[in-house]
Amino acid sequence: MLASTVERVFTAPDIVAQLDGRSTLARLGVLIHCGSMMIDNVHEEFRSITLEFANVGAYDVKLRPGDCVGMLFFSALGCRIEQHASPQYRGQSHVMPPKVLKVS
Repeated sequence: MLASTVERVFTAPDIVAQLDGRSTLARLGVLIHCGSMMIDNVHEEFRSITLEFANVGAYDVKLRPGDCVGMLFFSALGCRIEQHASPQYRGQSHVMPPKVLKVS
């Protein structure tokens, strides 16, 4: 399941953030960063974070808007990120489906 954060994040070119889920949810079997847990500035704008949830536990878990599901840890890099973002998620303020390119 996909969800997005209420908070919008922007980092400097030499800062990254790592998303870590709450241990209480993990003990119930709820994982929140199944794909990518790194947040960087390659989009050069404030963006919500898309969360990829999976429930691998034996319990039904109901999450509501505003529930705390994780935290961000910020780290300084030794150099700036030089990669430029592809425009597929530019302006993201909520969950967006993947924009997968067809390969011929």
